[in-house]
Amino acid sequence: MTARPKLLVTRRAGAVVEPRQERASSAALKSSRSLKAEKDKPPPPLPGPEFWFRAPYLGGGDELWHLVEADAEVGKVVDKPLLGYKEVSVEEDCFISPKSVLRFQVERGEFPHCLSAYRNYVVPLTAFATWVDEILGNADFVELLRRADIHRAVVNSLRLVILRERKWMDVVVSRWSTDSHTLPVAWGEIGPTLEDVGCLLRLPMLGKVDPSSGRLSPSQQGVVDALRKSVRREKDQGGGKKGRGGVKNTFTKWARYWYKDLGASRAGEEAPVVIDGPGLKEPAHLAAFLAYWLTWNIFPGPPKDGVDTALFELAAILASGDSVPLAPLFLGTLFKRLDMLHDAARRSCGRYDLPIYVATNFLHMFLFERFPKVAPEPNDFGGDDGGGEGEPCRSVCRSARWSGIGVRDVRGGIADVIDIEGEFVARPYVNTPKGVFSFNVYSEEDVVTFANKDDASTAELFRMSCMMRGELPYFVNGKYGSVTYDPMRVARQFGYDQGVPKSLLPLGAVGDVWKRFLK
Repeated sequence: MTARPKLLVTRRAGAVVEPRQERASSAALKSSRSLKAEKDKPPPPLPGPEFWFRAPYLGGGDELWHLVEADAEVGKVVDKPLLGYKEVSVEEDCFISPKSVLRFQVERGEFPHCLSAYRNYVVPLTAFATWVDEILGNADFVELLRRADIHRAVVNSLRLVILRERKWMDVVVSRWSTDSHTLPVAWGEIGPTLEDVGCLLRLPMLGKVDPSSGRLSPSQQGVVDALRKSVRREKDQGGGKKGRGGVKNTFTKWARYWYKDLGASRAGEEAPVVIDGPGLKEPAHLAAFLAYWLTWNIFPGPPKDGVDTALFELAAILASGDSVPLAPLFLGTLFKRLDMLHDAARRSCGRYDLPIYVATNFLHMFLFERFPKVAPEPNDFGGDDGGGEGEPCRSVCRSARWSGIGVRDVRGGIADVIDIEGEFVARPYVNTPKGVFSFNVYSEEDVVTFANKDDASTAELFRMSCMMRGELPYFVNGKYGSVTYDPMRVARQFGYDQGVPKSLLPLGAVGDVWKRFLK
């Protein structure tokens, strides 16, 4: 007979604490009993059909579902031409097929529902925020970032923390259409565009270099080789012993190697000692930082806890001061990953959870801007002229309104308002909130005249790029590709009457897609 382990009662509100040895023996005994009991139990019954074929966030009671079931027309059709494009008839493939919308297939029982696990990064590490501060304090690095047109984007991402609402993301994922790359609602279509990416993330719309070409200068190739050499290989090519030297590819150790170890301490010293990393003074230092930044903020994906080594070439190009059209690449990657999620849901058939590598920070900000009634109360940067928390800060980007610990709770569910046209704000970026950095594209000083392309202003190029129908490049799992982009399906978001655009014809080669966004 096993003796009952003694218990120690402490003063912490009567908490019960076991000694270490007795706690271990108790745990072993409980584990043995539980295994035996588990073995003798009959297998649990399978969940009923209502569990598998009805997602928790879905339901057949909303207006959009009734419209689809009744085969009714969704959206408004007008007779006026749309931005010079000849409109087509309603019958010419202008509606969204229910087969391309995940929620319709799940609710009709075509395959079971599976839960989603969101795998992007929300809260930046302390070491990264300190690293950003030092990068932005180096005049040479700042000049290279400005030449690459990403200085404002790096500043924008500093300490960017967006509240994550899982149910909001579930609605976006379930409503996404792989055909139109929009979100069908009861009164039409909505969805993120290049305008949202430019205004919220400040990523460059145009660039000088096509990163998919694989052409690097000798100095850029040297930087890529240095980054690859710094990554420790866990096994050699023969699958034998672990490699030596370099750094294990985790975000923390990457920052320690290429920047500083901010938490090291020596014997007999209470305060932490900062130790410089081996790569702090290396020529590839800026590229190592950008590889971290691109993985964490712009292109979330596997590996979950480390830098994406496939981004080394893109980081080397940007670190040399060459500009790349990151806004189209970001949005195209977002579209592609949402499409991949639909394919994975069909394959899983509800048997396992699905990891989702999408930029949920950006999707949240898009929804917060478009549905302010249920969004959190945004930060105020211009409410107090006397200083303090409301002190104006002209360098704050628009995304800072939704960032930080002050943004805590949403004021409602997105599913309750997404099908109500009156709750949708079509053009939130025209008016700049107080204290937020003014975006010249929509300022009164910039008059968009759509002049000759050679004489076009930055505002004109931005607007034309946002509204250009065609395809966007993407970068997923180390490979480039293209997805369709049709902003005319959401023309109301650009201030135009919604019409019926004709179908898009694919360009084919990825290089032709990049040419649309090169200076």
